[in-house]
Amino acid sequence: MSSYDDLAGREGKQRGGWRYGVPEGTRHILELMIDVDAQLDWLAKIRPDYLFARGGVHITALAERAERRGTRLRFDRILSTGTAIDKSTRGAARRVFKAEIADFYGASETGLIAHQFPDCGFYHTCDETMRVEVLRPDGNPCSDGELGRTVVTPLYGYAMPLIRYEIGDYAIRGPEHAACGRPLGSLRAIVGRYRNVFHLGDGRVLTPYANANGLSAVLSFSQVQIVQVAYDQIEIRYVPASEQPPDEAAIQNFVRTAFDPSLNTVLVPVDHLPASPSGKFEETLSFVGPVEPGHPDTRPQGA
Repeated sequence: MSSYDDLAGREGKQRGGWRYGVPEGTRHILELMIDVDAQLDWLAKIRPDYLFARGGVHITALAERAERRGTRLRFDRILSTGTAIDKSTRGAARRVFKAEIADFYGASETGLIAHQFPDCGFYHTCDETMRVEVLRPDGNPCSDGELGRTVVTPLYGYAMPLIRYEIGDYAIRGPEHAACGRPLGSLRAIVGRYRNVFHLGDGRVLTPYANANGLSAVLSFSQVQIVQVAYDQIEIRYVPASEQPPDEAAIQNFVRTAFDPSLNTVLVPVDHLPASPSGKFEETLSFVGPVEPGHPDTRPQGA
């Protein structure tokens, strides 16, 4: 369901060969940018065994709308790439589609970087085809559990060699030897692009996506995006799912508890939150960069 091809349209198109290594399979492709109801109508017509989706927001949107409409769909497995997967997304996939999610981490420039294994839960890196590093700000490698910049060196990029290529992502390093026994490096989590993390005035970095699951308990929305506009301020941009006024005090308390006590919150109701030109929807977004030594906290321009 991720083609960015006008020919796929609302009717979709068909190719021989199902993903990798199954040349006799059939692959049904639908343009991702059409609305979710049309996607569900198409899935109900095709009834595929597997669903390839564009990350957590896409899967959650499909699950919530299918549940609301009473559309019964079942998949042997849901394959996901593009944006992070959290516990609530996995729960929705199990509840609505009776399927587990297999999450893949990759980049257009390098191909597959890591994929999640069901028995240990870690993202094992593709050490046979590339070197994957997670680095601290000073360039030293991160230890297990540390957040750092993802840097990759593909081993077979003969046409365009990339050496220690920084792809613009944050990840959390996993253990050197996972309990599953596989002799591969590991990542505990893929946090997302630099623009998806929050920088505080004291130099700390927050990964808000991991902490945002509880927001639905204090705010009724059909879409939501949490945007950092200053070191001490965020906007919650949301499409209301109820006419009842939000409890701003409860939302502010949630933000300060889940994210950081220094953050102030502004609610911004909107009619629609569009995806990016690549088809990804970013749940969190920051217009604030890291604090530069010796510089005061300043509000960014253009936020």
